[in-house]
Amino acid sequence: MQRKTGQLHILAILVGAAFLLAACSSSAATPTATVARPAATAAVAASPSPAGFPLTTVAAPSGVGITITAPAANATVPPGDVRVSYEVKSASLVPVARATRVEDLHVHVLCDVDPAPYLGTSAIIPPGLPNIIHTADPSATCAGMQAGQHRVTIILTGANHISVNPPASGSRPH
Repeated sequence: MQRKTGQLHILAILVGAAFLLAACSSSAATPTATVARPAATAAVAASPSPAGFPLTTVAAPSGVGITITAPAANATVPPGDVRVSYEVKSASLVPVARATRVEDLHVHVLCDVDPAPYLGTSAIIPPGLPNIIHTADPSATCAGMQAGQHRVTIILTGANHISVNPPASGSRPH
């Protein structure tokens, strides 16, 4: 029975990811990108962590802050790949592949994705989506951006892809 429940959770994650991917792909043809909202957030939050870590919320480091340094707020950027740089103050970042404990932190760069479902919740930020980048690097590239207005959000998470508490994020329109 436990194996069947695990399989159902994995299926829920896959269905949610496919739904998100389809929603994101359909917005690419419009001149202004549409904010993608995760379908099945409840199913993702109830599922095991993609990295195998417990579904606990990690406390935010004291004094943590995230600042997007490039591109500038409300900057006009050409269509195509957009390089986003940011600084994370008072937190050491660890690539997920090298994380050994849930408290090993990394960031998620959300390119035209609504951050609300992930901030201050136990929802897992889903891996494998082209418009959500999981990284410990101080910059990332939002690939294939269309002409128009965009929003980039950086969210600090534990190794389980759940935002720290209280949430630490930086956001900026471009």
